[in-house]
Amino acid sequence: MNFLRPRSIWMFFIYAIGCLFFFSCSTSPEVFLLRSYLGIPGTENVIKSDADKQGAREISVQTKEIPKSIIFIIADGLGIGQFTLMYYDISDFAPADFTHTGLMTVHPSGQRKVPDSANTASSMATGVKTHRGGIGVDENDIPVKTVLEWAEDIGMSTGLVATSSVAHATPASFVAHIDKRSKYEEIALQMAQSSVDVMLGGGKDHFSGEPLEIFTRKGGLVINEFDETIDTKQPLLGLFADNHLRSAMEDREVATLDMTRLAVKLLEKNSRGFFLMVEESQVDFAGHANNSEYMSAELASLNSVLRFCLDYQKEHPNTLILFTADHETGGMAVEDTSEGALDIQFTTGHHTANMIPVFAIGPGAEAFSGVYDNTDIGKQLIYFVKNH
Repeated sequence: MNFLRPRSIWMFFIYAIGCLFFFSCSTSPEVFLLRSYLGIPGTENVIKSDADKQGAREISVQTKEIPKSIIFIIADGLGIGQFTLMYYDISDFAPADFTHTGLMTVHPSGQRKVPDSANTASSMATGVKTHRGGIGVDENDIPVKTVLEWAEDIGMSTGLVATSSVAHATPASFVAHIDKRSKYEEIALQMAQSSVDVMLGGGKDHFSGEPLEIFTRKGGLVINEFDETIDTKQPLLGLFADNHLRSAMEDREVATLDMTRLAVKLLEKNSRGFFLMVEESQVDFAGHANNSEYMSAELASLNSVLRFCLDYQKEHPNTLILFTADHETGGMAVEDTSEGALDIQFTTGHHTANMIPVFAIGPGAEAFSGVYDNTDIGKQLIYFVKNH
């Protein structure tokens, strides 16, 4: 039998330790893949975060001007990857025409970093952090007054547009106050009882029964077929699908642009101005589905809404246009092929904690430059309304 000599044994151990050190420290992709395959420690990508989350601004930014009207556009699920696709996929890249940009964090209250639409929209509507699933409440489920409700108090007209059900998390967060976003019937009831002037989107199933009875009894007008010629002073509830509208690539019942145009036409008659929130809801759906064609169609729809709002702002310079997302969905990135075609990649089918860009133009737009938390959006909008 052949036995290793003592010197050979020492050489073997030194060699083995050297290999382990190399495999543990090298950052080359090939070695990383080998380390992952072998299960060598250091390949997990989980980082324990000991840093405290950045606090919100103590006070709202005092701006030179206060807007008379505000159009707040939220593209659900939109992040840097989606913006990049928009840039290369659409010749008329509307976000380039905004004058001020910022970057915001979107985490919920507590230790979690990844949000949902409920906590993020609620924070942007109220200026207060809440838990995932919370609608118009703080982290203890206590109702918090929203910017839309503040706007109603001073006599501004108000409206909501969405390509989801209007009882879905984002639009609901500006009107309803409830602990769980899944309580659609209760949310619809609260929305029907509210003083919102215009609500357009899907959600016939959610509003059937008592919510619809309450809305019509108070003098509201309900439509299920879109009509751009409508000219009414009654509260308007347009429900164009049982739940969510169809996607933009599947012949949506009514375009987001057309709903936005109608809402602005009805709201702008008020000499005290208006507050309108428009949600391009299904950018998020496309991210969850990891579907690049779906995503492209929704981004084209979004771009048309942005272009309309930017053109409107030119004609009505006392209007602030604010555009952002509630969170990013899909962990989307844009790669390309050797021929230069866009190769869209997704890292998840869920939401991410990625920071979100913010764009603004009009009176007070300078307040949205810099890096801040999503609660700062709500505080700033409420500041504008209170100082209207």
